[in-house]
Amino acid sequence: MSLSIANHSASLPVAYRLYLPQEWTKDRARRKKVGVPKEIKFKTKPENALEQIRWACEAGLPRGVGLMNAAYGRDARLRSGMTELGVPYVAGIVPTILMWAPGSGLRRIDKPMTNIGRRDEPDLVSAKKVALGLPKQAWRTVSWREGSADRLSSRFARVRVRIGYNKLIPETLSPEWLLIRMARGRSRADQILALQPAGDRQLRAARRSCQAALAHRAQLSGPRSAAPVQVPPLPETYRPRGSARAA
Repeated sequence: MSLSIANHSASLPVAYRLYLPQEWTKDRARRKKVGVPKEIKFKTKPENALEQIRWACEAGLPRGVGLMNAAYGRDARLRSGMTELGVPYVAGIVPTILMWAPGSGLRRIDKPMTNIGRRDEPDLVSAKKVALGLPKQAWRTVSWREGSADRLSSRFARVRVRIGYNKLIPETLSPEWLLIRMARGRSRADQILALQPAGDRQLRAARRSCQAALAHRAQLSGPRSAAPVQVPPLPETYRPRGSARAA
């Protein structure tokens, strides 16, 4: 596992951690064979991620918008922990995650959610249902990078929601922005992102980070449009190892 800081030109890993699978935690022979210290206990990847982010904040590293895929973004405690640290984020979530859509209320006052939230909370619906139920006027077409033949664009919509978290009291959680991306010409949402509660300035920064993430993903499968990183010149005193001038 790693945590990186990044800008438009490059990214730099600042924290690494070897993930210890849960089946290893009680296997003393295996732990002893590879030298896992006794004090190391099992932690989920989101728990490890939050520790890395907390360390980065305490170390005074530059703060930006945290980008997470759905494996991390679906974890409520990680996202609420980032909110407590004041770190805005753009996090992928699975389309089946349950939430209260705009205008629906919270009925289980002062009680944590259960694993059967859909039955206990009839107003909870999936992110996919929220996305597909939005009116036509809720969508905006946004161009976010140059493609090989034309500018790449998708339809986006955003709504304010509360996500139904297991074992967390809904009333203690702030509403979040649900940002939905739907590729042009499609009838289903192919990417759903949730944003931390933020002001307009933070939301604009999160949008830019989201667009950068989408552009980076597209670069993996298409021509690169961004300018290459400039290689600094070698100093005049540099002498290659083994050359006659270095002898």
